[in-house]
Amino acid sequence: GGLGYVTIGAALLMASMSGSALADTAALATILLPMMRAHGYPMATSGGLIASGGIIAPIIPPSMPFVIYGVTTNTSISALFVSGIVPGLLMGTGLVVTWKLLLRTGRVCFRRFLLVGALCGDPNHQLGGSAKMVPETD
Repeated sequence: GGLGYVTIGAALLMASMSGSALADTAALATILLPMMRAHGYPMATSGGLIASGGIIAPIIPPSMPFVIYGVTTNTSISALFVSGIVPGLLMGTGLVVTWKLLLRTGRVCFRRFLLVGALCGDPNHQLGGSAKMVPETD
């Protein structure tokens, strides 16, 4: 489970440097997805964690949407940056808690969230699949 926490930390660190969700997700996926696969994490879970971590980037400063919004509406960009720190850190904390729950229960997804089965690791693509976190075989 430690590599998942590293992924979340790397997502927060990348978000604080780039401010672009696409750049963060691409960089994290390039580096961490092969590592997570090599350590036996399911690809659906790994990809979901990396994608979830990547969307923090538009919230944590320096955020490109904050700059565009500030210039367009004549709002203080520094005030926008300060206002994004706490929500971004709360999103990161939420990811850590969710990852810990996933590891504790041993499930890739929870049935009560009604996620598409393909995202939950269900090979039959049914709603509410509950695949176990076991290494994939090629």
